[in-house]
Amino acid sequence: MENNPSGNKRIAKNAGMLYVRMLFLLLTTLYTSRVILASLGIVDYGIQNVVAGIITMFSFLNASMSTATQRYLSFTLGTGDREELKRIFSTSFIIHCCIAIFLLTIAESVGVWFVNNKLNVPLDRLTAANWIFQFSMLSMALTIIQVPFNALLIAHEKMNIYAYMSIFDVLTKLFIAYTISWFNGDRLILYGFLLLIQTSISTSIYIFYCSNHFEECRIRFYWYKSLFRQIMSFAGWNLFGSVAWIIKNQGSNVVLNLFFGPVVNAAYGIAFQVTNAIKNFVGNVQMAFNPQITKKYAENKQEKMIRLILQSSKYSFFLLLFLSLPVLFQTNFILHLWLVQVPDYTVIFTQLVIIEALMDSLSGPMITGLMATGKIKFYQIVVGSLLIIPLGISILLLKQGFGATTVLWVSIFFTCISIGVRTWFGKLLFSFPIKPFLRLVILRIIYVTIPAGIITYIVTLSNQSPWLLFISTGLCSSISILLFIYLVGLEKEERLLVISLVKKIITKIKH
Repeated sequence: MENNPSGNKRIAKNAGMLYVRMLFLLLTTLYTSRVILASLGIVDYGIQNVVAGIITMFSFLNASMSTATQRYLSFTLGTGDREELKRIFSTSFIIHCCIAIFLLTIAESVGVWFVNNKLNVPLDRLTAANWIFQFSMLSMALTIIQVPFNALLIAHEKMNIYAYMSIFDVLTKLFIAYTISWFNGDRLILYGFLLLIQTSISTSIYIFYCSNHFEECRIRFYWYKSLFRQIMSFAGWNLFGSVAWIIKNQGSNVVLNLFFGPVVNAAYGIAFQVTNAIKNFVGNVQMAFNPQITKKYAENKQEKMIRLILQSSKYSFFLLLFLSLPVLFQTNFILHLWLVQVPDYTVIFTQLVIIEALMDSLSGPMITGLMATGKIKFYQIVVGSLLIIPLGISILLLKQGFGATTVLWVSIFFTCISIGVRTWFGKLLFSFPIKPFLRLVILRIIYVTIPAGIITYIVTLSNQSPWLLFISTGLCSSISILLFIYLVGLEKEERLLVISLVKKIITKIKH
């Protein structure tokens, strides 16, 4: 397959920028979660988590439109049609404004009723739950309006600005966490209000930057009927998949609340905090690849596109494995070190969610490739169904007396099935090679994961102090993963590239 030095260099630069950003964000986010949990307490933290989950469920329209906006902006940049790019941005902005108004209306009616009549919330915290719901709704509306501007940054591959904004967001959330810890009144209500202020500032900055740096970022209130139909057709079929994805994640949160109460929601929320912090590293690698994948399809360079998908899938898994393996074996120690108090189920929830994240990391690049084709009708119906089915099965099992972890075990099983289904669709839509995928990606990650996992597990059996065991587990997993990645995880050309990079670094250090 043909190489693209400039494109690869851009990907590497953007991935590096986003990776450095995430090193900072990981520590800050985890520490912020600790402060918030300590400030709010387990019950209020659980209430905030489940209410935020409901708001996320109401944002199903935005989820589908966000993908559509990103796809069409990246695709059009690949074709080089500037006038079409202006029309797409204006149309997508108008659509997102309409979505924000529509979802606010739905949330104010159905959402308020659900919070007050269906959620398992202590009566003395119902008023606070309503306040946090209102603030979360307004934050959701602002986030929806922000989407076209965010998508424009990513399509232009301005990852440095995206990185700076992410750092700003996480620092303001840390400030908020400390602010509520000093407050003597209702901390949950104050927390929701301050998050709304933070979202307002962030949205304003995105709008200001894009308006001053991208000529297509000019809102023209014209009715582009054909373009509207085109985008909405794509978003419409993507809608089912988005709804299914939200039901899968946030529906599980609501189901756990109905069966077990807010304490289990707190455990579920903490597990996802840990996992999302780790997954964001992978998301950054994939984010650097995604615009290039879409642009290569727009340029009719499918071989390059397929190579990017294969590389991104493998690198994403290796990166997530590198970060998550020591966490998997030292979950209990890390959570007790991190949190003031660890709710029940948090350890096992965290481990299961990390395992699912490892499996799911293989799907991200393929999803981008499938979205690039624009032929997503049948794909969304099939994969969307696979996302919804686990929740129904989980409810049936919970009614039979199965434990809270059942929800996650069922989800992991169907995540594995989804990988195979997406790969099959890749073969149908853009001739994705299944055998090279199995040989170059799946087999290589197995060759790395199994021996590295066994070696790390053996280390955890040693009789050491908790701190020494934690350090030795981290060192052992890191060294073994890097060793096996180099020996069996990389192709010959990739190993030669690694050697070349190491030599360059050594030369620079010497001089």
